[in-house]
Amino acid sequence: MIDPEMRDKDRKKLWGLAGGRCSRCRVFHNEVRLTEAHIVAPEPSGPRGGDSLPLDQREAYENYILLCPNCHYSVVDACVEDWPVERLRQLKAEHEDYIRSLSQPVTELDGTVNVSAPGGDDVAGLRTRKTARTKPGFNVNVDAPGSRRVTGVEIGDSSD
Repeated sequence: MIDPEMRDKDRKKLWGLAGGRCSRCRVFHNEVRLTEAHIVAPEPSGPRGGDSLPLDQREAYENYILLCPNCHYSVVDACVEDWPVERLRQLKAEHEDYIRSLSQPVTELDGTVNVSAPGGDDVAGLRTRKTARTKPGFNVNVDAPGSRRVTGVEIGDSSD
């Protein structure tokens, strides 16, 4: 459980930048109760507590990571030697970068998208509401047996 000294601003930042997901396995908070875990323990005798991080900075956003109970146990408590401070900070940073990438607008489509849909009236393999540029060689493969209409790619404003 989080220390009451952690400011609401830091708590909101932690949850927002982690996207409400475990920073290790990325399970969403609606699926399991997440914990706000210290990277460096608040007391010197705790996990990674011997780190040089000053005691007065151990209740700040920078020293917290969001984890599910399984990851909390295996990362914070059980395998301290396998999860040093820098590795936890890197895990947190990479997860926050991943969450940021999910909210980036798609302006260019490249590669191949494979869509499998088990029947339905209308199946769209890929639909973008705003115009996006496709690179040469971009493909959408749609497998939708029993569908009335299959649209592989629809780019731009829809008349819906």
